[in-house]
Amino acid sequence: MAHRNRLKWVGILAVVAVAVPAWTTCGAEISPNAGNSGRKYTLNKLSVYVSAPVQVVKRKNPRLPESSNDPSGEFLWYPQVSRLSNGDLLAQIRLGGDSWHADIEGPIGFSWSCDGGTTWSELLVASKHNGYGSLVLPSGDLMILPYILAAAPNGLVGPYNLIRPGKRDVQFVDNAVEVTGFLRMPAADPTMDTTWQKTDKAFKVGGFVFDGRPVRTGSGWLTTLYGKYEGELKKKCTLHAAASVDGLNWRIRSTIAAADSALGRHHWGNSEAEICRLPDARLMCVYRIDGESYGQSFSSDEGFTWTQPNQMPPGVGTVEPRLAVTNNGVVALCGGRPGYYLWLNADGKGTDWQRIDIFAHHNALAPPEQVRFAGPGGYRFDGCSAYGSVVPVSDSEVLVIYDCFTLDEFGIYVVRASIEKTSDTPVMGSKAARPVSAGRR
Repeated sequence: MAHRNRLKWVGILAVVAVAVPAWTTCGAEISPNAGNSGRKYTLNKLSVYVSAPVQVVKRKNPRLPESSNDPSGEFLWYPQVSRLSNGDLLAQIRLGGDSWHADIEGPIGFSWSCDGGTTWSELLVASKHNGYGSLVLPSGDLMILPYILAAAPNGLVGPYNLIRPGKRDVQFVDNAVEVTGFLRMPAADPTMDTTWQKTDKAFKVGGFVFDGRPVRTGSGWLTTLYGKYEGELKKKCTLHAAASVDGLNWRIRSTIAAADSALGRHHWGNSEAEICRLPDARLMCVYRIDGESYGQSFSSDEGFTWTQPNQMPPGVGTVEPRLAVTNNGVVALCGGRPGYYLWLNADGKGTDWQRIDIFAHHNALAPPEQVRFAGPGGYRFDGCSAYGSVVPVSDSEVLVIYDCFTLDEFGIYVVRASIEKTSDTPVMGSKAARPVSAGRR
């Protein structure tokens, strides 16, 4: 009887093993640092353990110019990370050069992790029209909004990329996203890539772009768009909040920062932005002003009105801010240039920040061949694009993704930060974190 029961369970397990789809297996072949010891940092009222960097993907450095109009897919940079409806993580990586043409036509790299970021699947190169904001629909599908939109009679339109739950493929849906409600006509000819625009009118860039992960508001979402209106090409950008109930039809809800705002100096003022919901239910928007820090504004009415923009403390900036709020009430902010940083706000109000230097951490714990190369001839802004992302992965943890250029390679990396609230007395002196213990392979 015992023998027959053992055979019965062996048969059941065999059937279950056959039924499990291949996508549930994590890719461990390109995560050489997985399992390494990390480092603990002591901050004011926070204790933070940051894992050793895990390499998501790498490729040989092609030695292209630092800013390229080439959409062929030689780069690995501008990475975003999203949490899928089944709990898996998705790394989305820009493969094209640093131009609007490359953003529209260049392929996108995708890698999945089903173990919280410890191992990652082989890179899938697919689709086009990269984007920097994604949302999970009620169906469980992950929808990636486009970055660049095209001019249309009633506003702007664009495609989107869709990833269904449990699937490791990407569907491209053209001209399905629409944005209306602009104050006046968006500029049809932006200030960038004018040579390409004159030679290729197939996609007439509309002047405003999506940027930032949408935040839930009631039954819908709220996100940001920045860009120029006709007649304002020499001014700073205008930053809007836009709302949608289905992810497809968006309407401008408010202006967060106008082109004539006091913050910022030139074209990139009031641009790259993200919104998060603070523990007290207010919305906070952080955005690029092209100074020594970010701009910041708050809303207490779901984004219909915003406080007067203010400049964040010096050193908290300068490009592509990305936000995450943990269930234990800590606000995380990532960004940088030069370098890359994780700033943490312990009280959940979004005004007092403490910094962990991600690249100092990376260089201390990564193998020698993965250390950032920032010397003469190094790619772009001290060995990093400074366009990364952060996402909550548990009640008290966030995952940070960033790019790193070594002497010979492009690399995309993640670190996992476990954040514990403490009642310690304030750390005197600089608000940069103090490492208190370390280890490496």
